[in-house]
Amino acid sequence: MATSLGTDVSSLLREGVAVGDPVRGAVRFRANEGLEGVPADDRRLLALAARVSATAGHVARELELAFPLPAPAATAVTEPAWRQGYALAEKVRVNLGLVGPVHDLLGHFEGWGVQVAFVPFSLSDIHAAAVAQPGGLPTILVNTRSGIRSQRAHRALLAHELCHLLHDASPLRTVTAITRKSWHHQAVEQRANGFAPNFLAPASELQNFQGDDFEFAQHLMDRWGFSKQGAAWHAKNIRRFPHERVAEIEDATRVRGGTPPVFRVPRPSAERPFPNLHPLTTGLVERVVMRAWREGLIGRQRAVEILSLA
Repeated sequence: MATSLGTDVSSLLREGVAVGDPVRGAVRFRANEGLEGVPADDRRLLALAARVSATAGHVARELELAFPLPAPAATAVTEPAWRQGYALAEKVRVNLGLVGPVHDLLGHFEGWGVQVAFVPFSLSDIHAAAVAQPGGLPTILVNTRSGIRSQRAHRALLAHELCHLLHDASPLRTVTAITRKSWHHQAVEQRANGFAPNFLAPASELQNFQGDDFEFAQHLMDRWGFSKQGAAWHAKNIRRFPHERVAEIEDATRVRGGTPPVFRVPRPSAERPFPNLHPLTTGLVERVVMRAWREGLIGRQRAVEILSLA
């Protein structure tokens, strides 16, 4: 009943509390807002992610966990959208206290209260999705069928989705953002495309770099964890050299061995007492639920139900 109403179980036991918020329930994903052309199977995956988000958010509140990430906002797009994305990224870094490269990006996202799940969508055209709602853990779904394999590309993708989580909320403060290759021309996608590189390597921390454009792009790869293509475009946007030079600079850069790790690949925990986790719950949700179980806030059976989506 709670799942159908889009609320947590405890709210059904309290008098005077309104339940049945369709914004938090599966009905939210039956509307066409932002989901044109998305198959039913993928909408159901989004609805399931929202259910996990709401449940984990409730458990986190019971644990009195506090996360520093701001609530989603409905930030109007200004033109050029990519340049607005650059400016927004600088502000977010300052608010989160970031200085220098962020190598363990997954660890930082989890520390900010963001669940990152690697799941298969039916469409390979979908790169990722961002889902958020009041009271839930903001969630990023990375499509394992998208063809994106590079750890460096995954860093940019997570930063892209962070922009959606922070700035593309509906008036009701929910976020349902799908990143598709075929939708790259949309203004919100252009803004997120600008946000991602400047979040990973802000122009304000690169302005004193001494070297030519080729050396600058290589520096973005070696120190800041960029892909060849990402480094070339970020260098172009910061140094304002002609568009025609992007391919030339991309061809001249090299992924070198011995550089710092740029991404922590999620691996099963050796101490995991509940082996049958659903992909949507692996990561931060798992850690939150495990802590609640160890502290006696929930029983073993309830933990198994949450983590396996039984």
